[in-house]
Order: sequence, then C-alpha cells, then structure tokens
Amino acid sequence: FKLFNPDSPISSFLSNALDFIVLNILAILCALPIVTAGASYSALAGVMTAYALEQTPIRARDFFARFRAVFLRATLSWSILLAISILFLINIRIIEGMPSSLRLVFVSGVLFVSLCVLLTAAVLFPMLSFTTQKNLPVLWKSAFLIGIAKLPLTLSMAVIQAVPLLLLLILPRTFLLLSPVWVIFWFSLAAFFCAKISGRWYAK
Repeated sequence: FKLFNPDSPISSFLSNALDFIVLNILAILCALPIVTAGASYSALAGVMTAYALEQTPIRARDFFARFRAVFLRATLSWSILLAISILFLINIRIIEGMPSSLRLVFVSGVLFVSLCVLLTAAVLFPMLSFTTQKNLPVLWKSAFLIGIAKLPLTLSMAVIQAVPLLLLLILPRTFLLLSPVWVIFWFSLAAFFCAKISGRWYAK
C-alpha cells in the first residue's frame, strides 16, 4: 500500500509528473497566439526555476501571475526576436546569391550575430520573470553579458530550448513523430533543466 502513501517516492514522482504535464499544456495554450509565446515561456521558466531552486510548489495560479507580470516586456522582446529572425532569413537568401568569395565572410558574420542573439534570448526570457526592470535595452544588455560570460553553459541552455525548432527545420518528420512529447512535457522539462543549469544567475 506504499503506492497510495502521499509521502512515498512513487506518489511524489507521479504528482510532480502531473504538475509538469499540466504546466506544459498551459504554456502551450498561452503561446498559441504566437505573439504571446515569449510571455508564456517566461512565466513557465519562472515557475520551474522557483521549483528547481526552492522546491516551491508548481501551481497554475503562479504561472498566470507571472504571465501577467511579464506580458508587456516579454511580448515586446519576443516581437523583436521574431523581427531579427526574419532579417536572418532574408540575409541568408541574399547571401545565397553572392559570389563564393564573399559568401563565407557574410555567412560567418550572420552566424556570429545569430549566436549572440540566441545566447541573449536563452537568458532574457527566464530573467524577465525575476525582475521588475522595464527598460528593454538594459534587460537585453544584461542578458547578453550573462550569455557571453557564462559560456558554454548558456549555449547548452539555448540548445535545450531550441531542440523542437531544430528538429522542425532539419527533420520535420521526426518533429511530427515526437509531437506528443512536445505537448505533454517537453517545455516544462526543458525549463527545469535550464533552471538547474543557471537559475541562480537570473533569480538574483
């Protein structure tokens, strides 16, 4: 009967797994308008960081409280990130038509800038959930400096967060096969791993 004991390891694991699933589904639903994806991930990262560092219970109301608190800053930051992504794709198209002697130089430059943006974004959205700072340039600068200073840990965070996107771009069939994984628990689990790697940086 230990299975039904609320203090047993199995019950604790099942309870935590259910919390991860519920929070994952909430984050996906709140991100569906696309433009709100930044606020949704920021709130998710905040809840999972509090859980990973302080064993704070995972509660839906905490997610929505953080979502409301970061909505404007995270949405503006996400919109900027989307604009940068569009510029990246346009530049890649332009570079494809360049002579081979110039192509390598421009590709290297675009990839370097993209890496800087990726590292910044990996820190920025979780950080938004722990600060009341409203000045976006200051927030982006802080996230960029942390992203560079904490390499290669921030690179591992960026890779973890970008796994679904990378699979979608490189192996779309595999991405579709793993759709249940994304829907059920991936984003909560990714936020948890990132919090374990670096939560104390932005929680401060």
